[in-house]
Amino acid sequence: MSVYTVPVGTTVISVGKLLQWIAEQVIPVVEVPSSLGDLTKQMLLGRNDQGLDHWQDQPLALEDWAILDRVWKGLPDVLSVDQLEWPAYKGAFERWKQANPEDAPPWRPAAIFVDQVGTDQIKRSNVFNTHYWVLDGRLKSGETRGISEDRVETRQMGPGVLLPVAEAKAYLEQAGFTLEVGTIPASAQSSAAPAPAVGLDYSLLATPAELLDAFGKWGMQAAWFSDLNSRKWLHDSRRRTGQGQRGHTIEPLFCPFEVMNGLIRKVRKEKRLQPDTAWRTLEHKFPKVYATFENHDPRDRTRG
Repeated sequence: MSVYTVPVGTTVISVGKLLQWIAEQVIPVVEVPSSLGDLTKQMLLGRNDQGLDHWQDQPLALEDWAILDRVWKGLPDVLSVDQLEWPAYKGAFERWKQANPEDAPPWRPAAIFVDQVGTDQIKRSNVFNTHYWVLDGRLKSGETRGISEDRVETRQMGPGVLLPVAEAKAYLEQAGFTLEVGTIPASAQSSAAPAPAVGLDYSLLATPAELLDAFGKWGMQAAWFSDLNSRKWLHDSRRRTGQGQRGHTIEPLFCPFEVMNGLIRKVRKEKRLQPDTAWRTLEHKFPKVYATFENHDPRDRTRG
């Protein structure tokens, strides 16, 4: 059983930190390179109106595999490579193609990798969101007692909501965990060195479909994601580029917080998203993202 340990003298616990810990226990994310999911060939069909090459993915035939086996002779089995090792195979094929133009086929090999880290982090985000709304319901019903950042009892989730240690312990035990008080005082623990940073946290990002679901009613359009260069604020909010392959699609991922700010500040005035509505949408649709940036919520200043 996983144990949530709090410093000696702790009286209240941040809901955001508690839910993040639960999500990490349910879905551990191990930082491993993406593994090979499929290998195809890309045929050059021509160029589009912008002068960019247009490639089409097709399955490899037996004769295609014979060429690759010959080119990659001496390299480890390609089916066991990860994303970090793939450039060696791609480079070997390009060098062989340049050295043997008469024998070179009109295609290039393309690898499709399974992003297990991203998949697990999205699952972790779903766990966080599920517990967020369960606690929201418990606060509203009075089943769980919450405390606002102003240290008054509250029955709604929002910026800085805290749980008394006894309430947090009861919730954790219901979820199959336990809470223990450690031996290090809170003051000493807060001065300890921070944990090392990890890579991109996919659980704090969103796909175009998720952003359209959240912000579509405020003027966001699907066509925007096909022409990011026309909206620098949207382009700059992208954290992972998308990839389209036969039978597989790796969607681009964006930071919802930055997208929200872009909609507030950059969109034409008649479709501009009002700050209160924007933050309310972020809190409802992306609660984990909201928990990360809640200290910037301008609504804090008007709440009693």
